[in-house]
Amino acid sequence: MNRCANYLAHGVLLQSKIYKIMEGTVKEVLIKTIQAQPDDSTAAEILNELLFHEVILEGLEDEREGRMISHEEFGKIIKSWAK
Repeated sequence: MNRCANYLAHGVLLQSKIYKIMEGTVKEVLIKTIQAQPDDSTAAEILNELLFHEVILEGLEDEREGRMISHEEFGKIIKSWAK
């Protein structure tokens, strides 16, 4: 599974957990994210989880700021690339 697909699948499985973790300051969010990882996690796995949460936070900020487009609009953009 590629990285994007892995993040998507991971996000779908942990959606409710993510929103609980993302409450608080950035420092608190990072600490909760690390604490939620299994004790046998590698540094790479923990870093990937932190990156995943950062991407989610950026997406939520984009949504709040109105920097979103519809799936339909995005589909049109993708189709234009094939021309």
